[in-house]
Amino acid sequence: MRNVKVWAKKLKRGSMRWERESDVLALQWVDNKPVSLLTSIDSANDTMPVTRRTKTRGVYDKVELVQPYALYICN
Repeated sequence: MRNVKVWAKKLKRGSMRWERESDVLALQWVDNKPVSLLTSIDSANDTMPVTRRTKTRGVYDKVELVQPYALYICN
């Protein structure tokens, strides 16, 4: 999972990629910036909806994204 910033520039907020090797899951999710996580107890398939604010043409709107559950329980 190299070049995180290059990968994230091409994608929209809420995009995700993951890779599993043995018992370790490497997970990356794009919020305002890329968020990375290594875990041995979670799954990349478990997700949950989250609400974020985004500014469009000077006005803030709420958008709903899908976030990996592993990142939610870390907060």
